[in-house]
Amino acid sequence: MKILYYSPHPELNYSFSTGYGNHMRGMVNAFKELGHEVELCIIGGTTKEMTSPAAAKVPFGLKNLLKKIVPHIIWSSLKDREIQKVNSAAYHTLEAKVKTFDPDLIYERAFYLMPSGCDISEKYTIPHIVEINSPYEYEQLLLEGKTLLTGVARKVEKKLLTQPDLVCAVSSSIKSYFLERHPEIDEKKIIVTPNAVIGLAEKSTLAIPLKEKLNGKTVVGFVGSIFAYHGVDKLIEAFAKTNPLENNLALLIVGNGSILGELKQLTVDLNIAASVQFTGQIEHTLVSSYIDLMDITVLANTEWYCSPVKLFDYGLQGKAIVAINQPGVTDVMTNNLDGLIINNNEGDLVDAINQLASDKPLRESLGTTFQKKILSQHTWKATAQKVLSTLEEKLK
Repeated sequence: MKILYYSPHPELNYSFSTGYGNHMRGMVNAFKELGHEVELCIIGGTTKEMTSPAAAKVPFGLKNLLKKIVPHIIWSSLKDREIQKVNSAAYHTLEAKVKTFDPDLIYERAFYLMPSGCDISEKYTIPHIVEINSPYEYEQLLLEGKTLLTGVARKVEKKLLTQPDLVCAVSSSIKSYFLERHPEIDEKKIIVTPNAVIGLAEKSTLAIPLKEKLNGKTVVGFVGSIFAYHGVDKLIEAFAKTNPLENNLALLIVGNGSILGELKQLTVDLNIAASVQFTGQIEHTLVSSYIDLMDITVLANTEWYCSPVKLFDYGLQGKAIVAINQPGVTDVMTNNLDGLIINNNEGDLVDAINQLASDKPLRESLGTTFQKKILSQHTWKATAQKVLSTLEEKLK
């Protein structure tokens, strides 16, 4: 089969070449591994340096000035108009690809206000799969505020859900969200395809300076961007109540972000700074080696619609996981079988860390069980096969 992988928004696509683009790379490589010919149509390219010619070029100082004097709803609407312009340019790029490649299938990573994939697949009667990774209007409102194009965005959203032959939602909560907004859609048309893995992670051969410092301690860990919604502050506060010195515990926080300075100060305020190690920014290739230092891994919080990549990073290396009770977690994990799933409160988090810290066999059992599940059910190859098999059934 000839598959044209289409991703229309340039600001999203440079992640294809970084650690954040694992979903995109994973599906492309899996299609190839299954023996299909894959052509990319990645608008804006696959590196951060490449930008869309349709993107607005506004000097930074002028942009800040305009933001102060232009009503926010107008500013958001202007940004939406720029997205529409990019979509128009992307339409012609995709059409040219279709004419030269002649695909049997268009697989699209969808984006807010961008129906070009739907329009082209409809025009050329090509089977079409749309992958949806966020609640677009909700997320846009959260990030950019109200817009005058809300009605247009809702129509585009409906088209992205109704026109394709199959819709792949990254979590069950995303699926429920869209079915509630568009009850006329057949729920069987939307399948859940969480994040996944390629296979067993290869650890870096470089020495990790912290290894000797953490030797002999039970290490609680977090890996990821240090932003408020990841709940690292909650993890630090809970860790402080586990009596780390008395119980020989250490906390390892791997990553960088906007609140890293605040978190470091929090450890000082809680008198646990000596038991907490922050790595700051590290190379993506080193992530697995840092996870290898951990005994207990934690996902203290996540957005309600996400399929957290951390679960798969942790689980792939057979680590015991404590994770918040969210659909993106329960889509892939079962409480007390392959992880401890907790409610969003400090007491549960403290209890879970203490339980795992004092029970090495339980840590090993949970970690091994989830690792086996990931490698058997949640590889990109398995996901790609599920997607194509479901499409084949629908097209019969």
